[in-house]
Amino acid sequence: MNSETFRRESPLLREATLWLSARGFTWRNNTGVAHNPETGQHVRFGIKGGADLFDVVPPFGRFLGVETKARRGRQSDDQETFERAVRTAGGVYVLAKTLEDVERGYEEASTHPAIAQAIAAEREACAKIADAYARDPHADNPSAATGESIASDIRERSVAH
Repeated sequence: MNSETFRRESPLLREATLWLSARGFTWRNNTGVAHNPETGQHVRFGIKGGADLFDVVPPFGRFLGVETKARRGRQSDDQETFERAVRTAGGVYVLAKTLEDVERGYEEASTHPAIAQAIAAEREACAKIADAYARDPHADNPSAATGESIASDIRERSVAH
């Protein structure tokens, strides 16, 4: 992991884009105004306040917004509003000043909250079963040896998650 804080935003944005593109479905949210010389009109593009990078993170397709900032960079009011909207909708938003910040956000987005809750509940249930078998290996088991091996197997399974 790279915890280097960047002096300018563009090198971090480039690194974050490369890192995310190798793992998910990433696109750059360029924003600004373009001048159409044929019509003389100015056309706005991008999502005002939107993160620099949008990513759809496997395996659950969770949205990740990454706003890159240089060492002393701060979010605008529009960016803070966008961050709240992403989080309210269940997405993940990262204000990244290092590539490590991007990696942490990706890790969070790759684990769906319901899945994380289910894993925690399974670990707790396995630990309770293992404790019950350790206290009384004959309970609901044809042999003490089988009970102990089941308890051992459950403990290992619980730790593996």
